[in-house]
Amino acid sequence: MPRTASHHLKRVLVVLHVLTSVGWWGLSLVLLTLISGAVVSDGEIRTSFLLSANHLDDQVLVPLAETAAYTGFMLSALTRWGYFRFWWVTWKFVLTVASIVLGVSALGSWLDASLAAARHGGEAPTGNLIIGTVFVLTALVVSTWLSVAKPGGRIRQGGRVGREAEPQPDPRLLAVVLVLPFVDHGLGLPGPMTQLLMVIGYAIYRARRQRSTPAPPRPSVVTVP
Repeated sequence: MPRTASHHLKRVLVVLHVLTSVGWWGLSLVLLTLISGAVVSDGEIRTSFLLSANHLDDQVLVPLAETAAYTGFMLSALTRWGYFRFWWVTWKFVLTVASIVLGVSALGSWLDASLAAARHGGEAPTGNLIIGTVFVLTALVVSTWLSVAKPGGRIRQGGRVGREAEPQPDPRLLAVVLVLPFVDHGLGLPGPMTQLLMVIGYAIYRARRQRSTPAPPRPSVVTVP
């Protein structure tokens, strides 16, 4: 079977998801190392550790995490897996959302507070940073295992995913999906605005399309007397 443009672009989306996910995990480990250094240090050394961690989080880790989550969500939406059809996808969805909320929103605020305290000679509240970063790392490891093992099966019984035809989205849609992370971060927009709109918009579109598509007829059973 000849490979279509959709097939090739979907492969590029998979590669982007893998690269950003690995980067998210690796940089979270580096962030944990810097925060741990701040815990056992004091004075200017502590401030240097926290300043490095804050810069890494703002400039590199947050864009990687947002893009990894976005590409993962779009791969689910654009393929036969969906969002809430299989237990492993749903568990991974929940872990990803929790990691983004904690890792992007909460950890950023805690890092700012810790850095401000260290600069003014106060006690930097680094305990929350360590707990939060360990949670994100653990969630990423569990998500990787879920992607490989795919435990739990279908949420609703009936049919098997192996019998379903893989959707072939319009190549133009896939091209837009691939460009959006670079638009968000390249233009310096406040948060992953266009990525979030794409995830929500396509999820609504897919749900409406599935409701309007009639179910395939079941094969008739012929009994032999």
